[in-house]
Amino acid sequence: MRNDKLFQYIKTIIFIWLGASFAMSQSEINPHYSIRASQSRRAANVLAIPSGKEAVVGEMDGPAVIRHIWMTAQSDIPQIQGLLTLRAYWDDETSPSVEVPLGDFFGVGFGQERNMKSAMSEMFPAGGENHSALNCYWQMPFFKKARFTIENRSTRAVSLFFFQADYEKMEALPPNTALFHAQWRRENPVRRGAPYTIIEATGEGHYVGTVMNYRLLESGAWVEGGNDVYIDGESKPNLPGTGAEDYFGFAWGFRTEENAHWHGTSFGPENDRMSTYRWHIPDPIRFKKSLRMTMRCHGYDVGDRSDDYSSVAFWYQKEPHAPFPKLPPVDYDYLDVAKEFRIPPLEAMKQKMPEPPKGRNLALDVKVWRESGHNDPDQTGAMAFDGDPQTKWCEITNPEAHWLALDLNTERTINGFILKCPSFIGDASGYDAVAFSIDAAPSLDGPWKNIVELDRLNDAELPEAPSAFQVIKLDAPLLARCVRLNITKSCPFDSIARIQEFEIWGE
Repeated sequence: MRNDKLFQYIKTIIFIWLGASFAMSQSEINPHYSIRASQSRRAANVLAIPSGKEAVVGEMDGPAVIRHIWMTAQSDIPQIQGLLTLRAYWDDETSPSVEVPLGDFFGVGFGQERNMKSAMSEMFPAGGENHSALNCYWQMPFFKKARFTIENRSTRAVSLFFFQADYEKMEALPPNTALFHAQWRRENPVRRGAPYTIIEATGEGHYVGTVMNYRLLESGAWVEGGNDVYIDGESKPNLPGTGAEDYFGFAWGFRTEENAHWHGTSFGPENDRMSTYRWHIPDPIRFKKSLRMTMRCHGYDVGDRSDDYSSVAFWYQKEPHAPFPKLPPVDYDYLDVAKEFRIPPLEAMKQKMPEPPKGRNLALDVKVWRESGHNDPDQTGAMAFDGDPQTKWCEITNPEAHWLALDLNTERTINGFILKCPSFIGDASGYDAVAFSIDAAPSLDGPWKNIVELDRLNDAELPEAPSAFQVIKLDAPLLARCVRLNITKSCPFDSIARIQEFEIWGE
């Protein structure tokens, strides 16, 4: 027992020494002071990234070295980490030095969430599904400035995105400082008999890591395809490989998800898919002019194969770097995304919506209204009856009593209501209203009479009530001039009311 404890102690000391040596060797500079760059909240709001948009999530001035980055995102799409693209730009460059799907950058492919713990990156599923905490410890020096962006390539908005970077400000960096790069590639399928290319870099630098994703398209053995490394234009590999599992620190195949400091399997093998990684921190591959690394697609019993390979290459080099290949379009089959998340949310909601109550939406004619309050000038109560579900009423000023009252100008026949919540347009369903009531009155001053009460979590008659929308058809027509919506429980996360549309149907 004592020998085991001594071994673990020695192993930890060696790991810490190697990590510290690596951190200092990348830029050969000493820290002066630490700063945290954080962009996660703006007052009572959050950084949201609409579908199809790219947002700057972090900017820092140099010279400096980033030591640690933490990120997390919230979405209803389970594979969201495969649908967000991380990019990083150093100094004045216009093409990114980092361009990788978010999950792959942290070592797990296919948009999957897994407990992944390594020396250079970590993934911890936290706070429910699709809420991983992501950490990386790659040292990232830059001379003038650093800029990080996230592109949302999914059909849904990312309601929350947090970014934090711990970096050290420097008086100067050595002129020969190598800058951090990470590139994602995919070949589907790999050409039979031809190796898959992981990296083709030109310039001077050193290679520090690989993430490899395998998606098997054929039967038979597949793990004997090894890697080959060509340094500075050599025609024969200086570092030939004996097998895929051998390169990633395993033997006789891959079996289970195992995470170690410098190598491991982060996902699978599962459903003919697997992600594995190796960090070349103790053994960087140095090059003066160029570097090319390939992985063969081969099985010991079937020979050459033609599977679906993708990868992330991590390396440092002096700028400029060779242009990256253009990212391919989103492949929902590759990520195994459910059909409902492959189409825009409004289109998906239209397919789910039942017939509305009889008549038309009378709220579109409203000119006079009152509200309990609103968050921003562009989030007033008027946004909840403008006919545009992309706008919303957001109310934070009166958390104990959110209400919106509409005057229909004259007594009208009301047959029902439709309430549309944030997930109707693709925001997180956790922001949908949980409970509400609807009142009617002859004027905005009352007296108010309750006509509808709904609690979708506690009402036994609504075991599967949707959160994105509620269609309420009255048993009998109601004559009323004024209608008031009361949000009695906003959402499980906070006391903010968020309503995309409140429709009053009648004649």
